[in-house]
Amino acid sequence: MLNVNKDTCKPGYHKIYIEVNETISASGHARPHWFKWIDGNDERKYDIDKILEIKQTYAPNVGGLAVRYKVLVGGKEKYLWYEGPAWFVEMYVRRL
Repeated sequence: MLNVNKDTCKPGYHKIYIEVNETISASGHARPHWFKWIDGNDERKYDIDKILEIKQTYAPNVGGLAVRYKVLVGGKEKYLWYEGPAWFVEMYVRRL
């Protein structure tokens, strides 16, 4: 089951909390290595090939201040958000 916070989200957007394997440096900075995506009964692990950017900023679609990690996963740029100690992604869900 997805853990979703809808309180501050733009219409159609959801804050989806995900499992992330990380290391924390002595200075307290998180470095993600992989994340797990669960869709129904399907569970997949995605390796993070490279961290392209780390920036503390406002999450535009779901609200709140967090650390945005722009990462490369399978050749595609993705955003992971760190809201210590939890990680999330912004997801748009179309209504049918």
